[in-house]
Amino acid sequence: GYLCYIGRGHSVFSQRLVNVDFLPLVPIKCARARELFCTVRTTIADLKTKFPMEQYYRFHEHWRFVLQRLVFLATFVVYLETEALVIREEVAKILGIEVVREKGFHLDVEDYLAGVLIMASELVSVMLISN
Repeated sequence: GYLCYIGRGHSVFSQRLVNVDFLPLVPIKCARARELFCTVRTTIADLKTKFPMEQYYRFHEHWRFVLQRLVFLATFVVYLETEALVIREEVAKILGIEVVREKGFHLDVEDYLAGVLIMASELVSVMLISN
């Protein structure tokens, strides 16, 4: 539900940046995205209570796509703020999840890397359109 809605915000975020002179808007858009991460953490905390910790991969397909988009948004925001690639542990902290499988709801390497690849693709688009 709501997690999917937030996940779809990634394309709107990047599209709005490329449709105008985006540099002056970066701090404003990044601050707004960080506000949304609070909602993401709350929603994920609620989701964690809906299934047994050891059945994470049984239900993984239900949120994998959205989680990858949220990773994209987190990496994109951090890159725009710092011009650095954020590590998986920091993305997990931003999203309010673990990196260790045994702790339940976690950010596995595949979902992290998929989100980073989306970010790289979006950065290419932003740079091509803005030049």
